[in-house]
Amino acid sequence: IPVVRWDDTVPGFTACVEGKKVLDKPSERVAALNSRYQTLRQRLLRSVNFKKTHHSIYKDQGTPAKIDSDADDHPPLYRLASLEGTPPHVSMTVLGRLVKEEDGLVLEDDTTAVKITLEFTVADNEAAYTPGIFHDGVMVVAIGRWESDTFKCEGMGFPPAESRVESIAALPTFIDFFGLSPPQNQIASIRSREVKSPHIIVTISGVQPERAGTLQRLSNLVKGIASDPGSFPPEHLTVVIAGSFLSTPFTYGDTLSSEPLVREKERFLRAVNQIGDVIAAVGGGIAKKSKFIFVPGPDDPGVGGRGYPVFPFPEFMFEGVKKKIPNVELASNPARLRFLTKEIVIFREDIYSKLLSHCLLPPLQEPTDVTLIKTLADQAHLLPLPPRFAPIPPAFDAAMHLYPLPSLVVLIDRDKPWASTYKDCLFVNPGSFSRTGSFLTYRPADGAHQINAVPV
Repeated sequence: IPVVRWDDTVPGFTACVEGKKVLDKPSERVAALNSRYQTLRQRLLRSVNFKKTHHSIYKDQGTPAKIDSDADDHPPLYRLASLEGTPPHVSMTVLGRLVKEEDGLVLEDDTTAVKITLEFTVADNEAAYTPGIFHDGVMVVAIGRWESDTFKCEGMGFPPAESRVESIAALPTFIDFFGLSPPQNQIASIRSREVKSPHIIVTISGVQPERAGTLQRLSNLVKGIASDPGSFPPEHLTVVIAGSFLSTPFTYGDTLSSEPLVREKERFLRAVNQIGDVIAAVGGGIAKKSKFIFVPGPDDPGVGGRGYPVFPFPEFMFEGVKKKIPNVELASNPARLRFLTKEIVIFREDIYSKLLSHCLLPPLQEPTDVTLIKTLADQAHLLPLPPRFAPIPPAFDAAMHLYPLPSLVVLIDRDKPWASTYKDCLFVNPGSFSRTGSFLTYRPADGAHQINAVPV
């Protein structure tokens, strides 16, 4: 995945060429967070509220200063370092990262950090802040006044997302954010092939053989797909199977004995081999000709600790599966798939509960899939929590980015299935296969999608 960061000296995005490493220096973490901030800032400055015109906030003092704003009721976008010395009566708009510390809330940007107090109450929330999950580490657009070395916030919201088309149109030259982008001079011919393609992507998650009825459900699903080659041509079928593959989390035991770890390893191998057995037994042509992609889940054995992205399963764990299903790929979590011009992100994590457990402000309403989608798209990140809650090596942070928005984001959660579109990007949660039998079908040619369920 390319590492692309905003460079204020250009100004613009530039591709980084440094090698990727899990261990990092504090300065590299700061650089990754600053890059995340700068990406949202340049996008925010294109929004309707911050387009460049001349306007003065010092009209009453007789010393006009030219600043960037769209209209008289929209103050300019300040960096935090420039707040010092601002008259208390002046309303300021800033972009910053809201962080909870021991002595209160702090707002950070790429220049400094300042203390922030919320000058509104929960009863005022509908007027004071916008829908979304205001969690620890969230980037916010805050309006307020600078007084007594503190930013007194009177309202806040998210930096608004924009469509993929708008993000790409803003680039002076093409930059590959996603990876494996086709040559730009071939896009037209590739799209003409894409719209004619019969390819189908099926996504299922939480296939846990230890749960009663799961293998029967899987057998019914595979049989149904194999019996309908007109709708699911084996040569043009990709099946994504995401974890977790165990009904209870994989445990590593203690360091005094290897026996618990050996038992857990055998439990995991038994589970994935049972999945391979079912596909090979009833899959017919799809077992031999279709592609199967396995994505690790949060309760599966992992490589590299509990950080993100989660590395692919080791090859030895799927040796038995590959003997039965020859075309198997082991992907990271999140996984990124490209089909011609379509970009697809698949992330298996209980994001809802993670974000809500670190909420700084009560949601305006009962959180829904739309609340989650808006939060992630506006933040342009799959898991925008502080490093202490979501460890992400800076060199791998690009794997979590949602900028520009892709064609499809599959957010696999234990919650019930749903699908929704935001800024022309399709977001889907296919749900848990073991619990509800639900799965997703997606056709890249035209974006057609459907969530179905297999009975036991």
